[in-house]
Amino acid sequence: MMEFKMIMKDFKEMTTRIIKAVPKKASIAILQKVLVMTENNYVYFIATDTEQELRVYKNVTVVENGKFCIDLDVLKKVSKLKANLITIKYDTEEQKMIVNTGKKTVTFYDNSDPENFPLMDYENAESFYSSTYNDFTDMMERLSLYNARKDNTNPLMNAYSFNAEKNRVIALDGHRIAYRTVQNGFNPDSSIREINIDRLFYEKLKPCLKEGKKDLHAIFINTCKSENGKCDKIVIGGNEFYMIVRISETKYWDIDRMILKEFDTNIATFNRNELSEISKYNVSLMTDNKEPMAICFDENDTYSYMNNGKEESFDEFSMTENKAVKSGFMIGFNPSYLVDMCSSIDMDDLKLGFINAKSPMMAYGNEYTILILPVMIKNGEATVKESISKLSNKSLVKTA
Repeated sequence: MMEFKMIMKDFKEMTTRIIKAVPKKASIAILQKVLVMTENNYVYFIATDTEQELRVYKNVTVVENGKFCIDLDVLKKVSKLKANLITIKYDTEEQKMIVNTGKKTVTFYDNSDPENFPLMDYENAESFYSSTYNDFTDMMERLSLYNARKDNTNPLMNAYSFNAEKNRVIALDGHRIAYRTVQNGFNPDSSIREINIDRLFYEKLKPCLKEGKKDLHAIFINTCKSENGKCDKIVIGGNEFYMIVRISETKYWDIDRMILKEFDTNIATFNRNELSEISKYNVSLMTDNKEPMAICFDENDTYSYMNNGKEESFDEFSMTENKAVKSGFMIGFNPSYLVDMCSSIDMDDLKLGFINAKSPMMAYGNEYTILILPVMIKNGEATVKESISKLSNKSLVKTA
């Protein structure tokens, strides 16, 4: 009979870590289970959707090795039991999991055959990327803002691109591009120069990155080659977890053809926190009419204006520097995109680059660069400028 003993605190941590990786809906029922397996004095909780497989593990006292499948809800229920140490057994004949806390024994039945649980294998692993928990989590939190929604038309829209050739990690969503220039992390000797990882990997991995000493623990990404020499999987590992992910061989977009360099744009610098607060309020004005938040330049002043038909919002905010943006220039944006930009750029002095009202706006940080597409001002520039003039008691320049 399979049997192992472990600290309840460790059991709770493993359950928390695996939750996001268990599919809520699956084509076959066993994919909605967690595989519990012991091997070499370790217990593993494993969840998979056959594209991404997460394994979390702890050192335990194993009496007899074995494996079984169980519902995630059962693990959650067990983690609520009061105990410092628990003993878990699995009776293969009666197909039941037996949990003993010392004074209490509970039993859960499950007849799923663990041999039918589709484990992913890998081989020929090669170092590709490494970082600390803190650095990796900070980067992914910033970039995940640009990969938050699933795109059913193009799988690459749902991917993060890790590009060792250009030393950068990229996310985009069709309206925006964000990337980080990585100073250290990519293995210069790796034979693989670019991988694209589906957006869900980070969502599943986040609970694993909340534990431990983030400034000390390392996270790594290794590439794995199949027999034909192509890279078809990667392994992402850290402190007491690793994830196997199938990756696409499809080449990512050449964003260098879309990104504008600083010297190609007219630069204006703003206070990041001030623009963020203005944009956050304007998000509440967003309605089905999709009228954007307008930003208007007038000599040394800058104004924002938004009107959803029921409410209007006007703000005057200062530029700390204006190198070439002309008075009268106006451009519109989805304010939620501006909020994300202010959250993800890594400079308090927000350096923005413009060309015209139909071209992308660029935000330039220390390590992060962001592109945002503008939105057409449906009410027309003249109407918006007239409203701003009334609210500011100033006569604005009519044309840029």
